[in-house]
Amino acid sequence: MEASETEIIETADSLKEKGNDCVRKQNFKEAIVFYSEAIRKAENENGHILYSNRSLAYLKNKEYYYALADAEKVIEIAPEYIKGHFRRAEGNYLLLLDL
Repeated sequence: MEASETEIIETADSLKEKGNDCVRKQNFKEAIVFYSEAIRKAENENGHILYSNRSLAYLKNKEYYYALADAEKVIEIAPEYIKGHFRRAEGNYLLLLDL
């Protein structure tokens, strides 16, 4: 597939970086959009990192159920990746506080 001059094809990495920039600016809703698109394009490469990043954005946006679902996905993909376990614990804690 060739891209025309006006068409911009973004990679999962560039979308991840845009998501990271949004998190730094505390624009969590937009970060979720970028991470979601990156997940769709990632083809399982570093998927656990993308799900972990989106989980953080969901946590910061107080969308705890979605944050927990992403944390569980991180653990499923890469059980050795400690941030998945941390995100799940943080999500469970914040969910309890929110009840």
